[in-house]
Amino acid sequence: MYMDLTDMISSGTEEQQVPEQKLTKEEYAAKKQQEREEVWAEVDSQAQGVFQDGEKLKGFLDFMAECNTQRTPNLLLIYGQHPDFKVVRSYERWREEHRSVKAGEHGITYMISTEYEKDGEMRRGYTIGKGFDISQMSGKPLEERPQRSLTELIGTVLKDQSVRVQIEDDLPDKVQAQYNPRYRTIYIRNGMSEVT
Repeated sequence: MYMDLTDMISSGTEEQQVPEQKLTKEEYAAKKQQEREEVWAEVDSQAQGVFQDGEKLKGFLDFMAECNTQRTPNLLLIYGQHPDFKVVRSYERWREEHRSVKAGEHGITYMISTEYEKDGEMRRGYTIGKGFDISQMSGKPLEERPQRSLTELIGTVLKDQSVRVQIEDDLPDKVQAQYNPRYRTIYIRNGMSEVT
């Protein structure tokens, strides 16, 4: 009696799965540093575009008014990838709120706040990850949030320490606001109307 083993043993013609190689600590750190640099380059690019003229700035401020609380760099990242997104959180945060990602949805790149301990002191930082908008989720509805005023929005931008805001009277004609990525500073003409 012979046993047919052809169904149990691979013929070797199928493509072999190559195990994913582990990165060294240095390679992993370099990869993460590259990710952060790419994300900050995108933040700088978005800021230059948004603060180029009054109409684009107004569009961004309208977006900020409808969005959940985020730091300005994250708002710029979200606005650049999906200006229709309003409430973006990490997969883990949504899971804590008993919500799950709808089938076929993909996250967007953004900065996720983290806390860590160093030298016995709690510190805050960020990691680059994927975020999902409420429109991509299923589960129980969120509570309605109150709309924020223009003054509150500008106050939020001014408090954000990763992007400075400075009053500048020497901006070129017809320029109401300008972003300088080298200094991560937004220069704003004093006395702009709310419409601008």
